[in-house]
Amino acid sequence: GLMSGMAGFAEAAEEAGFDSLWVSELPFDTADTADTLNATGPICEAYSLLGALAERTRSLRLGVVPLGIEIRLPSVLTKIITSVDVISHGRSVLALRLESGADESEVSRVGEALQVCRVMFDDESPTFSGDFYTIEGAVNHPVPVQVGGVPLVVFADEVDLARPEVLEMAGHFADGVVIGGDAETVGSAAGRVGEASAAADRASNSVQVIWQ
Repeated sequence: GLMSGMAGFAEAAEEAGFDSLWVSELPFDTADTADTLNATGPICEAYSLLGALAERTRSLRLGVVPLGIEIRLPSVLTKIITSVDVISHGRSVLALRLESGADESEVSRVGEALQVCRVMFDDESPTFSGDFYTIEGAVNHPVPVQVGGVPLVVFADEVDLARPEVLEMAGHFADGVVIGGDAETVGSAAGRVGEASAAADRASNSVQVIWQ
């Protein structure tokens, strides 16, 4: 009854009018996750679960809330989420998380990861070379159903919002950023993300800001 129970939650959320459903990325059942297991039951691999839920829903967007540590290379993650997009007929979302208090190197790494994902969505024979990632002809077939590829979302903690390089990275490469904080903090961050989008020759409203 495990899958039927999970599907029941998704179907109820869809019937209630929710726009999206997000599952948590806890990769292993270990002693560290004992409290979570007691509260929620067994932990399924997140993207496999999304693929199953895609078959049981019709309108929900489907995404994984990332942990903030790299479990999969962005090229592998792009291939996985593209498959979910095909299964769901264009309803997947790809999310990365910036580690809280991330240094400049971590911000650059996430920026490169977003670029790897984007080029694999867009190009027939994707190539990218950076300080952290390099791909050469990492063909991604079948392609995503969504025109322009799967939306790319970055989760950022409130502590990182005051740093211009974080918002610049989101404005240049992401389609959405999930941020926390009070209304003034989030409003200011949204404005700066829009400015970064415009500076990268994107429309000022290219990046959706989601208040967590």
